[in-house]
Amino acid sequence: MIVLTQHRLPFAAQIERYRRQRQWLIDLAHLLDPERDPPKTSSSVTQMIETYLLDLTTRRTHDAEDRLVANHINQTFRSFWWGLFRCYDVPGLPRTNNELERFMRQIKMGQYSGPVKLDTETGSLKVYNDCYAQTLHAHVES
Repeated sequence: MIVLTQHRLPFAAQIERYRRQRQWLIDLAHLLDPERDPPKTSSSVTQMIETYLLDLTTRRTHDAEDRLVANHINQTFRSFWWGLFRCYDVPGLPRTNNELERFMRQIKMGQYSGPVKLDTETGSLKVYNDCYAQTLHAHVES
């Protein structure tokens, strides 16, 4: 057991760094989770994420590697910023790609019981979800 511990010692700082960086992602996931501390609106979540990212990218305690990771997280969030918070204001709108793909699969497999219309000109399905008045377009493969 002592031999194994001695082999881990050189990596202790790196392990601690990865734990710290992992915690940043956990914190952001909690801020984005619509089930935590409801109700959330797009503006409230936007403000919380904006504040967190600003703090994360301006901390003076970060070394060069932490700053690199923090800036990467910030850039990744900013690249999706335009549509990242829409789900908080549209009830029933799938929040993740997985949820959206599951919804689309239900439509294709005929398991969705809501109103669906086929647009013969575009070859897409117009799905009217009871939760919101907007339509979701799914390409129909022939």
